[in-house]
Amino acid sequence: MKPPITQKMLINWGGEQVLKEAQALVDRGNVTEANYEPPFYQRHHSVNNRSFNTSLKLLPDGNAESHCPAM
Repeated sequence: MKPPITQKMLINWGGEQVLKEAQALVDRGNVTEANYEPPFYQRHHSVNNRSFNTSLKLLPDGNAESHCPAM
């Protein structure tokens, strides 16, 4: 299932710089898995040879709740 997330939503939640950094992870092939099971969007990625499982919860009001570890 495709998550109901737009670029505008991502920018509102984290800002343009965070979106650019996330896109760079994808472009470099660091995102190895991404899933959407309502209301959670989960992904597995690596940074500097460290693996991370991150997720966010889509809230009914259109905001997101981060479930990401500190990097």
